[in-house]
Amino acid sequence: MTGSDQGGKMLHGAKEGVLKEVRPLAIHGSPYCDVYFQLAGQPGGQIGSGRIGTESIYTDARSGDRVKLHFVMNLLVRVERAEA
Repeated sequence: MTGSDQGGKMLHGAKEGVLKEVRPLAIHGSPYCDVYFQLAGQPGGQIGSGRIGTESIYTDARSGDRVKLHFVMNLLVRVERAEA
């Protein structure tokens, strides 16, 4: 993990993970995605989730993609494809 971590809550930083599902949706005509992911090394295979605007995730994101997940105050704010 990179970034600042106090008491298990990430204030800002990024973690590696794998996408489990990406669900596009519109809220009042604006495009968003519900993103479901599993963090690398997450005990018990726990699935996390977040809702972000489509501008904050790369095009053609798919289940199984290795990703870098960016957080601010423990909230998902951006998803990038992990470097190979």
